Amino acid sequence: MLNSELILAKENQELLNDKIIQQTIAILDSRLKVKGIEITGVEDAINYLRLQLELEEIEFFCVLFLDSKNRVIEFQKMFYGSIRSVEIHLCEIIKVVLALNASAIIIAHNHPSGKAEPGNMDCILTNKISNLLNLMDIHFIDHIIIGHNEYISFAEHGLLI
Repeated sequence: MLNSELILAKENQELLNDKIIQQTIAILDSRLKVKGIEITGVEDAINYLRLQLELEEIEFFCVLFLDSKNRVIEFQKMFYGSIRSVEIHLCEIIKVVLALNASAIIIAHNHPSGKAEPGNMDCILTNKISNLLNLMDIHFIDHIIIGHNEYISFAEHGLLI
């Protein structure tokens, strides 16, 4: 009888732990979706984006849409791909920029491999987006790549044109 009580107690503890984890995730998720959070620098953007992207097992391309005071209007995981790449459609990004009346954006994606080093295609994409947004008078703040416990900011490394 003692053995079955121990098994039951262990199962109950596992259920309780699962419930605590689910509640924690729900709280974090709700806090991340709060509109109006001000992004004052790269560190704010990194903290926001790491929670969203660091543990993803496939590549996601995301956009933080900001108002004229760099407050978050909306965060969207716009495109997803495989463990190595994701296909981006610039016209879809522009549609959302216009629909939200965003004044600025930060783009980001993760590298599921864990290394946050930009590839050639990352640089080409960044230049295309920068040129397009410049024509529209939309401020392109940064392109951030999230790896495992590391990141790279194109703005910090002088990679934005």
